Amino acid sequence: MVFQLKTFPSLLLYGFLLNLFLFGSCQQVDDQHDLPSITQTGENTFGCIINGKVMTPRDGRGTFNLEDNGLRVFGSPESLDYIEIRVNDFASKKTSSIVLHIESLHGIGDYKVNESNCYQGIDSPNTTNIFCRVYDYKDKIYRSYCSYSNSGNISISRFENDQFIAGEFYCSLRNVDDSSDEIKITEGRFDLNLSTLRSANFP
Repeated sequence: MVFQLKTFPSLLLYGFLLNLFLFGSCQQVDDQHDLPSITQTGENTFGCIINGKVMTPRDGRGTFNLEDNGLRVFGSPESLDYIEIRVNDFASKKTSSIVLHIESLHGIGDYKVNESNCYQGIDSPNTTNIFCRVYDYKDKIYRSYCSYSNSGNISISRFENDQFIAGEFYCSLRNVDDSSDEIKITEGRFDLNLSTLRSANFP
């Protein structure tokens, strides 16, 4: 009986520390990402590193508990002069997003990244551009960053039958509110099959 009384607080402390460790580990796993491999086989993958942090598409739940899809591709309804790859991480605590606006996509090759106004669709400039929205952990606020003239490159390695599109990209972007604040996107890659993308899951 004396032995049990002496060890009971220790067991409580041990259990508390174990639960704290497990809870912390789960939180870390929830926001953990891995870059997908570079492929050209229609795997419906996307990934990049934004200022040192891996960003991949992740599905989630939004307003009215409707599904928010982690990756979608859109085109100009009039003439398909451009396509946009819109990517969101809806699952992490601090969500992030990135848009690749590729102007006059005509096939395999390099597309220089130029000025963005941080707007998508028809409100975007008629340039190939990239912009993103990320969380500033230092100031605890979301910030938007836009590409600028000749600030990066999107290299299309597969473009087939308006269905398969794969490539790699990198870019420098400036804070829309402070041009002296600049971040980098590196190791970007995507491999999309547009005919199966709508049913793809991004956990």
